[in-house]
Amino acid sequence: MNVIDIFFKSQTYNRDTIKKIFLIIAVSWLPLLMISFFSGTVLSADSKIKIPFLYDYLTNARLLISFPVIFLSISIINNLISKSFDQFVSAEIVRTEDLRKFKQISDTYYKLKDSKISNISIFFLSYLWIYFFWRNYEDISGLNSWKLISSGNEGVQLAGYWYYIVSIPVVQIFMFKMIWTFLLWSSSLYRIAKLNLNISSSSPDGAGGLAFLGYTQIFFGLLGFAQNVTFSAGIADKIVYNNESFMDYRFNIILGIISVSLIYIVPLLFFTKHLLNAKLVTLFEYSKLGLNYGTSFENKWIKKNMPDNSEPLLGNADIQSLADLSNSVKMVQDQLIIPLRISTFIAFFVVLIIPYLPLLLLRFTSEEILQGILNFFV
Repeated sequence: MNVIDIFFKSQTYNRDTIKKIFLIIAVSWLPLLMISFFSGTVLSADSKIKIPFLYDYLTNARLLISFPVIFLSISIINNLISKSFDQFVSAEIVRTEDLRKFKQISDTYYKLKDSKISNISIFFLSYLWIYFFWRNYEDISGLNSWKLISSGNEGVQLAGYWYYIVSIPVVQIFMFKMIWTFLLWSSSLYRIAKLNLNISSSSPDGAGGLAFLGYTQIFFGLLGFAQNVTFSAGIADKIVYNNESFMDYRFNIILGIISVSLIYIVPLLFFTKHLLNAKLVTLFEYSKLGLNYGTSFENKWIKKNMPDNSEPLLGNADIQSLADLSNSVKMVQDQLIIPLRISTFIAFFVVLIIPYLPLLLLRFTSEEILQGILNFFV
């Protein structure tokens, strides 16, 4: 099963989910469009307004791209986490004597994730965050925009009040909710990794039976994608309206991509000790088994030390058994010590890079980009 199969089989959203997305967009984005339209700041810039609404890359990217991705990720990630908890038990990775402890871990996860206290805390935290860091949600400090007149005494406009009181809190609540889910899931994985797990280095998934964790974890990359969309749009605003350079942010972009990648992958490292120990133990066992079998094979077929050995070599099961043993050893040698394949991580990494690609159009012409692509492949 590949990543695409996991994605489509994990979908629990339906038309109701899509309707909810449009409903929230209608509450958070559409009023901003209407207010800006009637105030004359929806499209045109003048000597007073430098950033009209539809040319505010940060606001539109946050409300029309980041938010839908975050909202869709909720059902996907929750479903995968539920299946992962079930997989630990159904695949007998958790031993019988640890089932009670495991149930306590899963019960704690669901209790804290859906508790009223956590939901209320996230609600108030979202508004406190905006209250203390509201200037972080400006496009360009010092420039007049559709939501904020920095010069004079006008200050926040009507559209700005809706933006700060309704639009941003909606996005922030869902983002904090998913961050809370990630923290709880990471804590659960840490506690599960403390159990005496039944890891099989001969498992065909190449990760001791834990490959499903890698597939679950990379879908947190949807949150990273949403975060990077917002960050990229903020950079676009500064390049366009503040005459800053794309190159000024190249290190920030690289650092951001690497940081997000590590944050969402780190919980998989909790199982490295289990996988490494299982791999080493199994390799030693296979080494002993291989030596004994190899010695017997040589005595029987090479040195001819076996009395009354009249079996034909051609088609003999001993040859196939030797080959099967060799393949088994190779499988153990190739076992991952982190339950995440390189190809899957690369796909995860690419998802985090995509939001920054439009910035290249602000640095290079389309002809230069096309020529660069051709030079790379030709």
